[in-house]
Amino acid sequence: MSIPQYKMHGIETRFTPGAAHITINQPLRDYLKRGRGARLQLAYLIRKAYAREYGNPLRISVRSLGTEIVWHVRVLDICRFFKGGFFYRMLPPFRKLVDWFILHMEQIDCGEKREDNNRFVWDLLSDIKNIKKRLL
Repeated sequence: MSIPQYKMHGIETRFTPGAAHITINQPLRDYLKRGRGARLQLAYLIRKAYAREYGNPLRISVRSLGTEIVWHVRVLDICRFFKGGFFYRMLPPFRKLVDWFILHMEQIDCGEKREDNNRFVWDLLSDIKNIKKRLL
């Protein structure tokens, strides 16, 4: 059985039941540069493509999916910045950590709660603005 693959605006996306798998590439970076709304628009498009493929919606909110995509890209960029720097060269534990993050961040695996053990993190981060409003 082949895994459904899509290219939306050059962004490579694969689907498995309950999950979307997005490759961090230059088209993704370019798309996100369009502004804050771009991440939400991309998340909407991914959910729509998933629903066409499986006949039911991906059970991840647009905000949570968009937040996960943006944070993966940011963390990968930060790790690539540190790679080759002073701490990377001088501290083997730091080097291992950076290399681990780079290895695990190049592919974004966005799964529903039953598929993704850290879905709650992205749900929480996507709702920070509302949480701050409630507390103040």
